[in-house]
Amino acid sequence: MAGSALLEVQKAVYSKLTGDATLIAKVTGVFDAVPDDQAFPYIAIGDETETGFSAFSKIGKEVILTLHLWSQYQGFKQADEILVRVNELLDGAALTVTGYASTAMQFVSSEHLRDPDGITRHVVARFRCFVRES
Repeated sequence: MAGSALLEVQKAVYSKLTGDATLIAKVTGVFDAVPDDQAFPYIAIGDETETGFSAFSKIGKEVILTLHLWSQYQGFKQADEILVRVNELLDGAALTVTGYASTAMQFVSSEHLRDPDGITRHVVARFRCFVRES
């Protein structure tokens, strides 16, 4: 499979996040395209980067997936609690990625931002997923 793994990794991450009752109790949703007037807190999936590599005659991909955690809770407590659960679900997870054998999912970094409105908190969390063709 020489195509892109981006969509399949995104689907696997979405499935993992939305399939967890503990996380879903903390957020109003997980989205690729966030609806207008979406209530806080929520998670938006986006900003992906893909790099190719080959190993043992198999095509592989490194996918960097960025999750955006949005909250309007005063301070970062709520966003941090969501980030903790997201890390519990994804860091070290074996995801089912259609067309690929997932070899590793790992947390890369997070960044805490205050939006200019003075109310909204934004946590940018990056995860790396290595996949190789099946």
